[in-house]
Amino acid sequence: MNDREYFVSANGYIGLVPEAAQEGDMMSVFMRGMTPFLIRLAGENYKLIGACYVRGTMHCKALTKFEMNSQEVQDLILV
Repeated sequence: MNDREYFVSANGYIGLVPEAAQEGDMMSVFMRGMTPFLIRLAGENYKLIGACYVRGTMHCKALTKFEMNSQEVQDLILV
């Protein structure tokens, strides 16, 4: 855990993110994935910051919340 930091999101989620995390980074769960990742807007694309642990979103729980809340599916280009 030396390269991780605790965080609390604007929505009240808590967890661990990479040390490189910055305010404004976004959590993304890739389809069929079980782990959320932190991404950052980089021009018109996104930079992958790293895997994160977010309580309540692991093991496809985020996708269930996605389906219930009608969140947007988006194709991303990672750089």
